[in-house]
Amino acid sequence: MGEMKITLIGFGKMGKAIAGLAEEQGFEVVSTIDPTEKDADFKEINKNSVSMADVCIDFTNPETAVENLKKLAQVFSNRSEERRVGKECRSRWSPYH
Repeated sequence: MGEMKITLIGFGKMGKAIAGLAEEQGFEVVSTIDPTEKDADFKEINKNSVSMADVCIDFTNPETAVENLKKLAQVFSNRSEERRVGKECRSRWSPYH
């Protein structure tokens, strides 16, 4: 298996510190999400902001973390459905898949 791809939610001091440590350990930070940090790749959790991640790590506050978890559940739920439909279409229409 290749290196783990991480999305960091919350890119303040702790998120930036973890990004550095993750990369030192051979992990790839594929995106950062923070509504207030100008250095973050994205301002909100959505399909585009987490699409490349194997795992998302939240470094926000406890109140925000619950809402973020709900948003992630919705995004990944939709992603699972898209994969299921894609596999179903490939198996029906393509002799190569």
